[in-house]
Amino acid sequence: MGKKQIAGDSAHISLPEMTKAQIIRLDDTLKYKRQFKNMGITVLMDLKVVAINKSNGHLQLKLFKGEQNKIIDDIHNPTRLENEVLDFDGRVAKSSRPNGNAFKNFSIVRSEDYTPSLFEARKEYWAKTQ
Repeated sequence: MGKKQIAGDSAHISLPEMTKAQIIRLDDTLKYKRQFKNMGITVLMDLKVVAINKSNGHLQLKLFKGEQNKIIDDIHNPTRLENEVLDFDGRVAKSSRPNGNAFKNFSIVRSEDYTPSLFEARKEYWAKTQ
């Protein structure tokens, strides 16, 4: 099976499903990175999983920006999460944000040896369940 087919087939796996499968866990750190080359801006931000709703798999995360932090609730898709990050960062206007696969912009950091993007972790999970 080709990489594109695996990526396409794994796309039906949602963020809550990944949480329920413990791909994303309580106290995990997620790292956000996205370059906006046309604006000369790179947004980097760390997020901490502070709570997980066990019934629906939705996340509560704490965003960190210097001395500031913010708690966001009821996260169930990476596009909403990306918009929350960019709103908190404040440098990229909503009108300048391209649509894309936000799964690729977040990495799970659990140890030095385990830092896949949500996109890669989702593909790995899909492959294991086939």
